[in-house]
Amino acid sequence: MPNFATSLDIRIYEKGDKKDIIFKAFEELTLGETMELINDHDPRPLYQQFILNF
Repeated sequence: MPNFATSLDIRIYEKGDKKDIIFKAFEELTLGETMELINDHDPRPLYQQFILNF
């Protein structure tokens, strides 16, 4: 089982808050840490935003 520095279940947050919460958690990771993201939507748009922002 993977050992994540952060496990974030984004399903419980309001739609308008999700991306800010995800990006904040990602930015708080240190080099080599991983984050588990649990989401109930298609991840492709979020993936594209990660490509543009990071």
